[in-house]
Amino acid sequence: MIEYTVVLEHAEDGSWSAYVPDLPGCTAGGATADLALQSVETSVKLWIEEAHASGIPVPPPESRAATIRVAV
Repeated sequence: MIEYTVVLEHAEDGSWSAYVPDLPGCTAGGATADLALQSVETSVKLWIEEAHASGIPVPPPESRAATIRVAV
């Protein structure tokens, strides 16, 4: 089992996008954050399968995410 950081972004139209910083071009979207997360999980699996088939090394998970509080 391998764990990658996923970034979720809320779009102006109400949809959600998700991307994996450690896997270039690995993105997905959905009407909700949960759907975007489910879709990007599939994208990660396909990305890794394609990398293996093409002889491309799969980058290790190195990205991290954090939440900070800022007084405004």
